[in-house]
Amino acid sequence: MWIDIDDIFPPRKTLVGLQFAQPEDFARAKDLIARDLTLYRELYPYWSMLVVRQADVERFRAAGLQFTEIEQVDEEDLPPEDVAKFYREPIDSWKPILRERLLGRL
Repeated sequence: MWIDIDDIFPPRKTLVGLQFAQPEDFARAKDLIARDLTLYRELYPYWSMLVVRQADVERFRAAGLQFTEIEQVDEEDLPPEDVAKFYREPIDSWKPILRERLLGRL
């Protein structure tokens, strides 16, 4: 049996984020994807967002759901300095916390 890696992890440029402003629409979207195990999906509850293949967006429109499309960007398509900055910011924000934990103050 041959499994294409792009079926499991599609390239970011073939995906789109669907961000839902209404909790009811987000709940309905989650119900919609729960029924189809072949549908690629990433679920981001904090942002009320699903990431799906661009080819599957029409399924959500046909269901009458309202959402904003969020472009997905692959790190490989960004300049190295942008990628480094992206990772540097959370590392820098955690440094003081981790330093205090190591010193036993937290």
